[in-house]
Amino acid sequence: MDRRKPMSLSLGGNIKRVIEVLAPRIESWKETGKFIVLYPKDASFEEMYVVRTRMGWSANPKWEFTAIATVFNEDEMTEKRKDLYRKIACMDCMVEVRGLLRRKPNFSLWDNRSRLIPSIRPDKTLVDFLKNNHQLCKAMTETPTEEIVIGLYSGQSLYEAPDFYLNPSKIAWSTTATKGPTGGDVMLGNVAKKTFDLLDLLSLHLKGFTKEMDET
Repeated sequence: MDRRKPMSLSLGGNIKRVIEVLAPRIESWKETGKFIVLYPKDASFEEMYVVRTRMGWSANPKWEFTAIATVFNEDEMTEKRKDLYRKIACMDCMVEVRGLLRRKPNFSLWDNRSRLIPSIRPDKTLVDFLKNNHQLCKAMTETPTEEIVIGLYSGQSLYEAPDFYLNPSKIAWSTTATKGPTGGDVMLGNVAKKTFDLLDLLSLHLKGFTKEMDET
């Protein structure tokens, strides 16, 4: 079914520009509430959510690009892979990319899930994997985003995480890249294209990381 639809004024802001510049890379797209959902033609993730919001209490806008990359779907889940999900669920992390003349990624554990599930003990295995991947670190510094949050999919909202943790129906990565004010359509187009490429590369390596753990 073709999910493509005409440009809608309800999209608001410059979000139409994102669709225009990514058109060669996407099969279709749809509008869902405040988000647009893009379905790529050939990427390591199967869908990307894009939303324009505000930076805290500021009037300045920020852009969020979230890629969902499924490693094992519902039909492929076994008890062993449910255990694998719980093992990896403690590895959520965040990357802040800062610097004016020389941008540098700074890695840290992201503990939102452990706040809801006290039994989780944060684990740096994924952080170490990412830090030691020169290709990924280089891509992060060259992409004009300021923050990247990487974690396992845990349901439609974070508050579903405890139940999903006990009985995960799939293993999928949710990776969100955030960019502050872009300064116009030209820069926004560049941000969208480079962020798409970064999320594609991250999803590829996250899948490889998970499959390697599944084989041990």
